[in-house]
Amino acid sequence: MLYRSFLPADHPSSDAKENLNEAIKLALSEEKKGVYLAFKGEDGKGLSYIKGFSVKPVIFDQAYFNSGHNSRRKMGRGPLLSYPENLNDKKVKKAQSNIVSISLYPGIDRELLEAAANNRKIVVINLYHSDTGPSSFDYPGLIDFIESASKKGITVLMATLPAAQVTTPHASMKKIQQAGAYIYSDIQTHYIYTFSLLALSLGFSNNQIVKRLSEWQVDI
Repeated sequence: MLYRSFLPADHPSSDAKENLNEAIKLALSEEKKGVYLAFKGEDGKGLSYIKGFSVKPVIFDQAYFNSGHNSRRKMGRGPLLSYPENLNDKKVKKAQSNIVSISLYPGIDRELLEAAANNRKIVVINLYHSDTGPSSFDYPGLIDFIESASKKGITVLMATLPAAQVTTPHASMKKIQQAGAYIYSDIQTHYIYTFSLLALSLGFSNNQIVKRLSEWQVDI
């Protein structure tokens, strides 16, 4: 049985408990058998159910990837770092303890972010698909975390949509940047993480890493 909620259970506006209760009722019901998706009804009262569907595992299509790989490489601004000959597994493993990657979700709290960033030098965060992150008074955790991390010398790197899609910066992006985070476009989160990991392995400082990524930085 799977159920979901937009907000965590301890949030005042969360429907997590209601969804869980209704999902359990459905699971125990003799009326419905099989896989169902449950969600709050359009009238905001109770849950609606729709029949689930079979999901096949995603298969990597090597031919399709190869057909567009060359054109995608041309979109970049050049390599961030040439692969060094003196890099080894021992250095990379040591650097892994200094960096962490996190994906945002609605209602993420400061305690979780603080725990993930404990004893790290760099925190890489994947912003929402709409190039935003929680920043209102209802969700102060992210802003508070960034401000606290900056004071501790932790660098927060955040990735967003391609620049062509960010025509009007959202207010949340301004708040996030003002809190001390670095926001980037036209570069995916895992690229930022991989580059930062390799750079740390080679002894780069946080400031040197930020400087290398400056071409992708979004100034709001």
